[in-house]
Amino acid sequence: MDFFDVVSKRRSVRKYSDESVPIEDIKKMIEVATLAPSAHNTKPWRFVVIYNREVIKQLVNSVHKWMDEVLKSPELDDELKEHYNKFRPYFTFYENAPVVIVVCGEHFESIPGKAVSLAYPEKAKASKVNSLEQSVSAATQNLILAATALGYGSCWATGPLLAAEDMKKILNLPPEWEIFAIVPVGKPLKQAVPKKPQKFEEVAIVIE
Repeated sequence: MDFFDVVSKRRSVRKYSDESVPIEDIKKMIEVATLAPSAHNTKPWRFVVIYNREVIKQLVNSVHKWMDEVLKSPELDDELKEHYNKFRPYFTFYENAPVVIVVCGEHFESIPGKAVSLAYPEKAKASKVNSLEQSVSAATQNLILAATALGYGSCWATGPLLAAEDMKKILNLPPEWEIFAIVPVGKPLKQAVPKKPQKFEEVAIVIE
């Protein structure tokens, strides 16, 4: 598939067939993910590949638990609670996905990051000098594009991360790992319509 075809055909897929996803295909997706650029070439991405139905169910249940806790808060009025609860299917849809990839990043401190932190602590975070989130996001984009190229559907889900700490315990992850996305992968039940790009003039300026 042509690169531009892959990009336009990439859609957020939330319903999958029962067809299994061979580990060889998952390995290809993750290998492509690791070709992404990363801050200071640190390659901080880490991946947890889950086929186990019970483990996936535990992740989903942890999201239900925390969504319920949010809905108990007196800070939310009834209208907001009702609207928020409508997102529940979008935060838990991967329960029946053939495989779920948990995308993580391992915290690091680069030499530039250490220098900025010591010289201007208040600027360290704003400068994005360590760029862990950006590095992992670049890898995630490569991952879902590779899934599309191999004929699979996927979805870059971050809503479930309100339960990230519980998920880390369920998966027994190292403390220095942070979860950045849940990416289910599977054969889509139906083919989505390819996206149309926004017009250049709507999103870009040119400085000559």
